[in-house]
Amino acid sequence: MINKRMLNPLTLIPGDRWKHPNPRLQSAWNWARVGFLVFPLLSSVGAIVIFTALVKTWRQAGSEIVQHRLNWGFALLSPWLIVVSLFGIQPGDAALGLANFLPFFLFFAAYSTLIQSPQQLRQLAWIFLIPSVPIMLLGLGQMMGWGGVLPMPGAPTAIWELRPGGEPLGRMSSVFAHANPLAAYLQMIFIFALGLLADTYQSYLRGEASKTDLNYWQSGKFWWLMSV
Repeated sequence: MINKRMLNPLTLIPGDRWKHPNPRLQSAWNWARVGFLVFPLLSSVGAIVIFTALVKTWRQAGSEIVQHRLNWGFALLSPWLIVVSLFGIQPGDAALGLANFLPFFLFFAAYSTLIQSPQQLRQLAWIFLIPSVPIMLLGLGQMMGWGGVLPMPGAPTAIWELRPGGEPLGRMSSVFAHANPLAAYLQMIFIFALGLLADTYQSYLRGEASKTDLNYWQSGKFWWLMSV
């Protein structure tokens, strides 16, 4: 009989049943987890979901965000960057460059409030690992000649394109536009996998493993990490 728990990788993620320390931010935390889960595979969809979590966090904890003194520095720096860009040699290009800063100030302010415990960071690390398996499977297929385009409904652009042989040719790029972003992504995933493997093993040694993980070497989390 097939073990349904093993078919759902989300059940392999340890945590307090996915509860946020602040009940008011539970909805935003749910959206954030889904967004980070799909972002590596469907970047456009993931970005929209992550932005939705950001908006929900500002709506539910805006006063708390404003009270953080570190965010005061971002609030002072933002208008200064806007003024400086207006008086730059090329104001248009400078204004476009603000997109590399201002949205991330809002992101940092919101998510530094949304993420309040090490347990949440551990959950996010597991979430980042899950898409790496299908990404690598697609990459291996790409090197064997697989190809295709995932179109965006109602738009002339594609969500991602799998180019046979990789981009550039001969280098695996999977769902990414180039091999270099894939390499950077896998480097991050490799570090997360090593950390979670050590963390899971330490939990086993301390006797904190769940009933399904009494035999560490046969546990679902161990073999999931090994596959990554």
